[in-house]
Amino acid sequence: MSPKDITTFFLEIEKENNLFDWESGGVFVWQLVRTNLFGKILSAVKQEKINYKNDLIGRIFRKRYRVKNILFYNPFSDKTKSDVLIFESSRYLQLDGKYIDPYTKFLGDEILSKKMTLTRYQSNYSVDYLSEKNKNVKHLDYIEAKALSKAKSISFDFSEGDLSLIKILQKAFDEYFKINLDLKDIFLKQIKYFKAELPYYQRLLDIKKPKEIFFVDYNSKMAITCAAKERGIPVTEMQHGLMVSEDIIYHFPTVKEGGYRYFPDKFILWNDLWRKGSKLPIAEENIIIRENDFLKVKKSRYKNISKKKNTILISSQYGLTNEIAKDVLENLPLLKEYEIIYKLHPVEYSVFKTNELLQTLSKEPNVFFPDSKDDLHKFLAEAEIFIGVFSFVIFEAMEFGCKMFLLDLPGVSMVKFLVDNKHAVLIKSIKNIKENL
Repeated sequence: MSPKDITTFFLEIEKENNLFDWESGGVFVWQLVRTNLFGKILSAVKQEKINYKNDLIGRIFRKRYRVKNILFYNPFSDKTKSDVLIFESSRYLQLDGKYIDPYTKFLGDEILSKKMTLTRYQSNYSVDYLSEKNKNVKHLDYIEAKALSKAKSISFDFSEGDLSLIKILQKAFDEYFKINLDLKDIFLKQIKYFKAELPYYQRLLDIKKPKEIFFVDYNSKMAITCAAKERGIPVTEMQHGLMVSEDIIYHFPTVKEGGYRYFPDKFILWNDLWRKGSKLPIAEENIIIRENDFLKVKKSRYKNISKKKNTILISSQYGLTNEIAKDVLENLPLLKEYEIIYKLHPVEYSVFKTNELLQTLSKEPNVFFPDSKDDLHKFLAEAEIFIGVFSFVIFEAMEFGCKMFLLDLPGVSMVKFLVDNKHAVLIKSIKNIKENL
């Protein structure tokens, strides 16, 4: 079952049951749980399991940072007002020897250059310690810890009408997905946590009194959005990844403008291409185009690097490791004149040494596997040809002017709009690139 199949089911069932209008106890239930439920089902269908054992030492090591965040970067220790609040992403990349949030860093610098006051909030205790701190950087670990504790004591009861609807949904989900998910339990847990964290953000905004809020990932910021809208504070989300119609996260074909209470007022897209990929539940005039600042800097850094003729960069895909590697290996004799840069997905580095296909490829003289710390953008600047399936690297490769090819493997439908708009060529196998050059 593909992400597109799951998306189609979600879109149909929410339309049939008017789920976006489902309100219970002051909470719009489906609006709140939709994205997380989609993720749970996608993982269950793929039978993904997180290997906690391998990360045990890392988790123990990072726990001390969470304690430090709670003690020293408590948002409520700051009583000063701020013109703007930025809630950063959980991703950090290195630039000039410093770790930055690639999505919000440059906007923050722009705000400060206008002599406006700014407070930044971080939320990923496992990587946030890498970034530089100052008195205007706080952490949300305190709010998360308090909300998790408070949620356990919150009481919430569904009405008879709610229970009847949940029963209908449970039957439909069971029959279609054939997986063991307790929808009522999932709904209750998320509602209780939302009700637990909302008062903290209401209090924070009353203290800071911002004129505007920016963040990344609305799904983890619904309480912030709710508190801001109650106070008439405009909220803007910044794009941070794929936005396609085969994934429900940023696709709302049946939701009227403004009909998603927990969605931001405005949205920043990197370019007009993304308007074709999915439909947002806000008015067109509230969709703003702003170039990807981080990518803009990296392109400038490598603008003097020329394309290397017959150089292919292959972007592997988590979940399709063997399918891609097998296709490359079988057709390598046809590609002797090409230098192949084989970029693994971050998750694949842990299996690189034990994967027989990848190890066989690594011994080939014209195949090179970059290290996880190598600069991907330098390789994109050099590569003449790019081959991928549906990873975000596809869009970075387009920015660097690579000749674009997409392998016809499960999941490629997520970026089919690139083929439809002639930004890429769909191929059955890597051997087909020559005839399409």
